[in-house]
Amino acid sequence: MPLVNSPAGYGALTKLLHWLMALLILLQYTSAKIMLRTPAEATTLGLSQDTYYNWHKSLGLVAFLVMLARLANRRMGELPPWAPTLTPLEHRIIHRTEQLLYEALLIMPLAASSMPWRETTASGCSVSGTCPIRLARRR
Repeated sequence: MPLVNSPAGYGALTKLLHWLMALLILLQYTSAKIMLRTPAEATTLGLSQDTYYNWHKSLGLVAFLVMLARLANRRMGELPPWAPTLTPLEHRIIHRTEQLLYEALLIMPLAASSMPWRETTASGCSVSGTCPIRLARRR
C-alpha cells in the first residue's frame, strides 16, 4: 500500500490520519461529557473537572494539528476516482459535505481557543487559564 493517495486508492497515511481523527473526536466528546457532568468540587474516575478540561483542550489542539496534516497529505497525492455508480449530484453532495466537515474541524478548535470563557473552575480560575488576584480588604 502506498504512503500517499494514488488513482489506485487511498494511501496508508490518509487512512492513519482518518482513523486518528475519528479517535480524537471520540475522546473529545467523551472528555467534554465527563467534564460537564462532574461537579466542580468532585472527581470522576479519580480526576477533577479541571483535569478533564485540560484533556479536552489538549485533545482539541492535537486534533487541529492532525487536520493540518490531513490537508497537507491531501495535497501530496491525487484522490482515487469516484465510484462509477455515483451520479453527478451525489458527487456534488459528497464533495460539499466533505468541505463542510473539513471547515468545521478547522474552525471549531480555533473558535474554542479564542472564546472568552466566563465559567470558573473549582480553583476559582477561569477555564481560559486566568486566575483572580485576591486583595486583602482594608479595615
